Amino acid sequence: EIILATLKEGEFLGEMSLIDNRPRTATARVAEESSLLVMTKKAFNILLEKHPETALKILLVFLKIANERLRKANESIKQI
Repeated sequence: EIILATLKEGEFLGEMSLIDNRPRTATARVAEESSLLVMTKKAFNILLEKHPETALKILLVFLKIANERLRKANESIKQI
């Protein structure tokens, strides 16, 4: 088992599956009692259709976080 990330309050995971409709690439476990908010692919698609301005803001956040995670992964690989 490899810990890829430890998320804090307000952070999210699983966004890639909402966008590319492919299976998740990791499993998540909570280290302490937590409250989670789940957005299904169906709910995300409805959001895209009915509230495109809000959906665009969410997609831009997804993109920013994906870029940060990719940069971090690249730095980790460079150190190997």
